[in-house]
Amino acid sequence: MAPKAFQWVKPEIYPLFAALGLGIGACVYSSTRNFLHSPEVRVYKTSRADGASEDPALVAAGKKYKTSFYRMLGDIKQGKTGIF
Repeated sequence: MAPKAFQWVKPEIYPLFAALGLGIGACVYSSTRNFLHSPEVRVYKTSRADGASEDPALVAAGKKYKTSFYRMLGDIKQGKTGIF
């Protein structure tokens, strides 16, 4: 006999849980990636006060971020490129 605590979880609901978990995981991954790797994100007040940096390393990192595969894929899906 199954415990009463999990009686509301039915096998038909498992695909819904999987889809929601996948969606939430993708959102967390995307947000974390943007927060940690984008050169435009400035967490601390001292770095925000500096304004736009002209450091060659940051400019190169910004170009690499801008031309990443994931951004290109998003541009294709939104119709911003003339590929399709």
